[in-house]
Parts: sequence; structure tokens; C-alpha cells
Amino acid sequence: MPKLPSDPTTGDDSSPGRDTSSDADADSDADTDADSDADSDTDSDADPCGSGTRVTGTSDLEDTASTVVIARFDRTDEGDPGDPALGSSVCALGDVVGDALSDYAIAAPHDSVHVGGTTFLYSGGVYIVPGGQSGAIAMDGNAPAGFSVLYDSNAAYAGSAMAPLQPAGGAVEGLVIASERASGDEIRCLSGTCSYLYYVGADALGASLDLSIRRSLLLVDRGVNAPALFPVGNVDPGAAGPSVALVLDWPYPTGNGTVVLLDEADLGAVTDDPPTFDASDYTNVPNPGVGEDDLFGNRVVAQDMDGDGLPELLVSAPGANTVYIWAGGAGFEAGPACTLSATGETFLGFQVAAAGNLSGADGSVVIASMDGNTPVVRVLPGGSACPAYPDLPYDPSMVSFNPVEVPGDPWFLAQPISVADVDGDGWDDLVLGLPGTSSRTGAVAVYYGPIGTSGVEEDLLLYGDVVGEEVGVAVAG
Repeated sequence: MPKLPSDPTTGDDSSPGRDTSSDADADSDADTDADSDADSDTDSDADPCGSGTRVTGTSDLEDTASTVVIARFDRTDEGDPGDPALGSSVCALGDVVGDALSDYAIAAPHDSVHVGGTTFLYSGGVYIVPGGQSGAIAMDGNAPAGFSVLYDSNAAYAGSAMAPLQPAGGAVEGLVIASERASGDEIRCLSGTCSYLYYVGADALGASLDLSIRRSLLLVDRGVNAPALFPVGNVDPGAAGPSVALVLDWPYPTGNGTVVLLDEADLGAVTDDPPTFDASDYTNVPNPGVGEDDLFGNRVVAQDMDGDGLPELLVSAPGANTVYIWAGGAGFEAGPACTLSATGETFLGFQVAAAGNLSGADGSVVIASMDGNTPVVRVLPGGSACPAYPDLPYDPSMVSFNPVEVPGDPWFLAQPISVADVDGDGWDDLVLGLPGTSSRTGAVAVYYGPIGTSGVEEDLLLYGDVVGEEVGVAVAG
């Protein structure tokens, strides 16, 4: 398969935002700049999570109606500046702390968290950030006043991935978190490639918690890369409620992942000694491809594309230039209802996001591919689970554009696509991170919805001002 471009957050071909190396600096030190104009609702049709490195903070984008979290690369650490810590994942949670504002979870998997006078070295943590913040807020292993932090014991690296458990159109029910390691389970993890899954109900997110008693499953021999998590709502017809997609051995830069769906019944029995995970006990999404390096499971997204109340499941395999779509309510064993491709392009589906009514119709989806070294962003309109032209470049009605051209490489690999009603007009807008632009100062482009079929240009462009900070490496709204 063609070689993937280097991850801008590391400069190499390691997993973005999910570094599995053992050398990490003890503390990350970043600032969060926040504004208070956040509403308390999370758009159920928008992808609420992003992955990247180092969160800069929340900004209300010129006093607009919706708060958006924008991540940047923080090179102030004394250790390896390429080590992903604060901001490895960013999730919008809605109002989980009862402040009538939208709250956020910001992961720091390589932090050494300080609690009650004790430092937990490389414990990792997830900060719960209440809405309405303003000014610069330092996060250096300590939870600022009003924040809470979820942490594990030494050398667990908790927070390498996370996803909210959230039904379509409903409030977040809980947060699922993964660790890079399973410290304390050396007997079951002789290979050293083990991870924990944790589950924290929404009612417990407002206070600091020791995750070592919130372990749900132990992933033994989970692969070279740490697992990834994606929110997929009510996509599993066999589940009683919402699910998350667990991708074992998240595929980058080679290989294929294993996609498993987990609901609260699978996760809720938390303990300090969790059972060993066996994928055959849960709902699996089979890989229809045959290539060894298809990168199946690189992105997993649920969206009700045809408006029948049953969300479709989209799983990308960018190494095969393919996105698979399973029809809502049909299960997964029979295979996908349709397969999307992009003749003349590569890496279709290296970014996929649910997009609300961005196209002017509910059920929109954003899918990115590469044309040479230039990203191509497409907005699939809602109304049908399978586009009329599954080879996307040949669809005359497809919204397709290249991101704003600025100096540098506009490559985005982490999770720099978010959808939110930024300007408060009832139409979802596209927030697109471009971290590699202009000597890697980075930029964020905002495209107000509904997006037309031609002449798409950014409506708002925010630039970073420090070389190497890579503003926009992750966004969430």
C-alpha cells in the first residue's frame, strides 16, 4: 500500500495521539483559554470526540453561539516535545456537572497526576472541564479548582482513548476510557501489550476518581498499538442502549484493526480486578476486505444517513481507499450495504465524521481523502444510506473541496474535523483543523452550513502564532 504521510504530532509513523512508547515526561504543562458562551446541548448528529496532542482550550470563535475546543502542540515540556499528553483526546459531553453549560473531557495519558499530596507517576488522566471557563488555566497534573480528574495507578497511561456512551438525541450516559498499559496485571500480561477499559457513569464525572476501581475489562495481547474508541450511539440493534466501538490494535501505519461494539451492560460491572476481554463474547463488525494493510477500523462513525431512525455504521479502510457502510438495524454479519471508493485518489476515509445538517439535509457525513499531497473534503448529503455514485469523484451532486491553501502542508491525521452550529443559525458548520500550515503554526478553518455544491470557501480562518504549535491538530465542538 502507499506510505501514509508522517503524523504531524510526532514527525514519524507512530500512532497519532496513542503513542505506546515507554519514555514519557512526568508532567505536561499546557494552558486552557476558554470563553463562557457555551450551550448545554451536544449535537447528537455531530462527532463529539477528537484526538490529537495538547489542547489549547475552548474558544467561542468571535462570540459565536457554540464553544469549540481547539488543540495545539505544546512544546514547553522539558521531556520529548513529540510525546502526546494533554489533549490526546477531546470529547464534548453536554452538561454532566450540572452547570447548565457544555462540559468537556480532555485526556492526558502521559501525565503524572497529583492528588491529595500523592503523585502517581505516568498514571495518565482525564480532566473533566466544566463549561463557562475564561482566561488561561494551567493543567500540569493538578486539577484546577472546579475541575475533576480521573486517574489510575502508576504507569497505567490512562486516557489514551475515550468515547462517550450516548444515545441518539440524548444525554451522555457515561464515559469509556482506555489505557495504554495494564499496570498491576503482570501475571496476565506477560507480553506487555495489555490495556484496561474503564467505565464512569455520567453522574460520577463531576468529582475526581481513582480509575483503578473503575476497571471494566482487561485487554490481553491487544496488539502493537493501543486501542481506539469511537462513540456510535444506538447503532447495534442487539444492544439495549448506546454503544461505543472499540478498535483493537488501531491500524496505523499498517495492518487492520478489530472492531467490537460494547454497551453499558458489557462495561458497567467495574472493579479493581476486571475480567479478561474475549472479542467473541461481544458484537463484532467483520472486515470485508482482503488486504493485510487496509487499515480497517481507522475511523468508525454512526450516522442516520437515510432518516429512518436507525443509524448506519461507517467503517473506513483508508489503506484500501474504501469506506464501508452497514445499513441501520440490519446487523453486521451479512456485510455492508455499500462500499465507497475514490478513483484517482488515495486514503479515502482517513477522516470521517457525522455532520448533522451541514449539507442542508439531516444525515450528512464528512469524508476526507488525498489527491496526491492535497486533502480532499467531501460532504455526503443525507437522504440515503448509499450514495447514488459510490465512486465519489463521479457524483455530480457531491460537495467536494480542498481546504484553504496556506503555506505548508495542510495534512491532518489526528481528529481535526468537528461539526457544530458555530454561528447559531440552526445549520451545522464544519470546523477543520490544518495543523501543518505555515511552519506548523497551524490554522483552523470554519465553513458555515449549509455548504453548497461549488465554490466552497472558508468563512472564518484562525491562525496559530507560534512556530511548531500546530493549532488545529484536534478540534471538538
